[in-house]
Amino acid sequence: SFGLAEEIETALSEARSAPGGDRSTTYGSELRDAAALVAVTAVLRSDVLREAADHLRQLSAEDSHTSTQEKAWMVVAAWELNRAMEGAPLTVDGAETLIGEGGFYRVFGAKELKGDGVTIENPGTRPVNLTIGVGGHPATEEPAYTNGITLKRSILTGEGEPAERAIVKQEDELVVLLEGRLEESQFPRRLLVADLLPAGLEIQAALRDDEGYEAFGIGDIDRPPTLRLRDDRYVAALVRGGDDGRESFRLAYLVRAVTPGDFRLPAPYVEDMYDPAIQARGSMGRLDVRP
Repeated sequence: SFGLAEEIETALSEARSAPGGDRSTTYGSELRDAAALVAVTAVLRSDVLREAADHLRQLSAEDSHTSTQEKAWMVVAAWELNRAMEGAPLTVDGAETLIGEGGFYRVFGAKELKGDGVTIENPGTRPVNLTIGVGGHPATEEPAYTNGITLKRSILTGEGEPAERAIVKQEDELVVLLEGRLEESQFPRRLLVADLLPAGLEIQAALRDDEGYEAFGIGDIDRPPTLRLRDDRYVAALVRGGDDGRESFRLAYLVRAVTPGDFRLPAPYVEDMYDPAIQARGSMGRLDVRP
């Protein structure tokens, strides 16, 4: 630190008390700044590292929807915390080990966690940060959800009828219509819209309002500035709200039924890429494709 320890501690103290930026305009937030502070204090081995890490842990527990900026700085913070803990001892069910440069990771299955579970202890004097993650598959269908924005999906036949109530045959073409609306439009929202496909459908093309698909009865369609047609999903990015003045969007794409079967339709979703708490998940569905 080149003999500037006092100045560094003063700067870190000021950083702790400074408010975070705004996600919608500066892409910043209190969570992002707290993660950056942890990364810096870990590199400097500062005395405020423990307090900074506890503050970051509290903020991350309160907000499960994180932006790309927040994710990036939390990765940096985690890496520097792991380096700061290098060489610290641990015992896992009584067996001693040392934390390496990249940290200590262990995956436990359901069988290992039954009964008495797993005991992890810190026999040393250095503080050690422990993070537990849980993964699995939902046992029931996820319901539709909205927070600050709405999203609805319709799948239509060539006659403009809902495909879920029609007889869909292999090689039939269908139109998928995605409609959304912001509940407030004071700030510009950089929206990411994604619709995952079941195995029985294949994307043919994105639709625009000037391409002669009036037979489907879908009306005016927006042209998103960013569009990706993947094998397994439709993805679009667009801006709504703020100076743009528009609150709603209507997107559409053409699919073909390629495989017979009874398919569950994954739920579409939309989120503000820099304020992911503004998001919506549409309803799941079912589609019967006959030979």
